[in-house]
Amino acid sequence: MIRVLIADDQPLIRAGIRGVLDLEDDLLVVGEVADGQAAVRGAHGERADIVLMDIRMPGLDGIEATRRIRADENLAGVRIIILTTFETDDNVAAALHAGASGFLGKGPVRTRSSTRSGSWPTGRRCCRRGRPGR
Repeated sequence: MIRVLIADDQPLIRAGIRGVLDLEDDLLVVGEVADGQAAVRGAHGERADIVLMDIRMPGLDGIEATRRIRADENLAGVRIIILTTFETDDNVAAALHAGASGFLGKGPVRTRSSTRSGSWPTGRRCCRRGRPGR
């Protein structure tokens, strides 16, 4: 079982991520936190294998929290995936330099075929004649 800690200051984002991860048999969400300091504490206390870490949170941001987790020899096995809506080269470089194992954008997920057709992955049109979701 892979133990996952979710660190994001937006409750709706945390709930959405938890909802997706709870569908997987080999993943266990061991905690949710809203800031970087709590993420560092949670990585210790919850014995997380993976931290899904928002890059921008109040107080201690995700990059500094990543640095602190990676610098702690007791947390050497913890992998950190940075989550953000700010997918800039600078953010990617800073996250990887801090020790993140990967980087995921929070934007909408679209498949190649949905990008061509203007549909969301469910196959529904996102807009038709000015009316959303029809």
